[in-house]
Amino acid sequence: MMIRNTAAKIFLAGQRGKEETPVYRSLHTLTGDTFHNEHTTAFGDLLRMDDELLAPGQQVEHMVKSDASLIVLPLSGTLECLLPDGNTTGIAGSQVLVIPLSAGEKYVMLNTSRLHNAGYLQLLIKRKAGTRESGPAMAGYNLNRFMNVLMRIAAMPDLGTVKGWHLSLGKFTANSETMYRTRNENAGLFVFVIEGLFEVEGRMLQARDGLAIWNTQETRTMALRQDAVLLTLECPFNFSHP
Repeated sequence: MMIRNTAAKIFLAGQRGKEETPVYRSLHTLTGDTFHNEHTTAFGDLLRMDDELLAPGQQVEHMVKSDASLIVLPLSGTLECLLPDGNTTGIAGSQVLVIPLSAGEKYVMLNTSRLHNAGYLQLLIKRKAGTRESGPAMAGYNLNRFMNVLMRIAAMPDLGTVKGWHLSLGKFTANSETMYRTRNENAGLFVFVIEGLFEVEGRMLQARDGLAIWNTQETRTMALRQDAVLLTLECPFNFSHP
C-alpha cells in the first residue's frame, strides 16, 4: 500500500461568514487580502475566496491591497462589473471573467436584475508586482456538454519566474470519479463544492465546503449525488506556503 505525505485543510460552509446587511451577503473562505481582518489567511497565491450574494439592484465595492488577478464566476442571475478604468463589463451564468488589478484599485459588482438575487464566486490570486497582463478576459463554458470531467475554464500561464494558475469546473453524475494531476510540483490544489456532495481524498464535502491540498500531485474525487458541481484551482506557492 502506498502512503502519501499529503497535507490538507478543510473549510466548512457553516464556518465561513454571516449575512452582513439586508442586501449583501458574503461568505469568506479565504481572507488574505482584506483590510478588516487581523488574522488573515491565504493558500499560496490564492489570497481571497468569497461566496457572494447581491439583492436585486444592489452593488458592492471592493478594493485590493496587492497586485492580483480577480476571477468572477456567476452562479445565478446577471451581473455587471465596474472596472477601475471606468468601463463596465456584463457577465452571466456559464461565463467566467478574469481581471488584472493593481494594488489600491477598486472595482464594483452590481446586480442588474430588479427581481432576483445574483450569486457569484470571486477569487483573488496574487501576481508579481509590475507584471504586464492584458485587460479583462471573458470565457464561456457548457457543463452539460462535457459531463464527468474537470474542464479548464481559465488559466494564467507562467509569467517570468511566477508560475501560473489553472481554474477548472466540472459537473458529475452520481458515483463518477475523476483524478486531478497538478501541472506544477510547487503548487497546491484548492477544491470547492458548488453543488451536491463529493468525497475528496477520503474527506466528505458538501455544497459550499472547500478543501486546500498540498504535498501531492494527484487528487482523487468522487461525486456522491447526481449533477454535483466541483471547482478546482491549481495554485502555485510563489509568495506564501500553508
